[in-house]
Amino acid sequence: MHVSLSTLRQALQLVDGLAEIDDPADFGERVLPGLAGLIGCDLVSYNEIGAGPTPGQAYSCGYPAEVI
Repeated sequence: MHVSLSTLRQALQLVDGLAEIDDPADFGERVLPGLAGLIGCDLVSYNEIGAGPTPGQAYSCGYPAEVI
């Protein structure tokens, strides 16, 4: 499998941007647009089940935001 240099740079920029996230609740909304561009898709979602201080708590977000 060949990965172009521009795709590798894009992936590294995405990962580097994750270091700027102060609040874990912002993770999905920050990573999904970059991930969608990197893998070339129309829709991507992030889901957590059983995360957070309350057992059984669920969280989801999608990109584009109006999809969910």
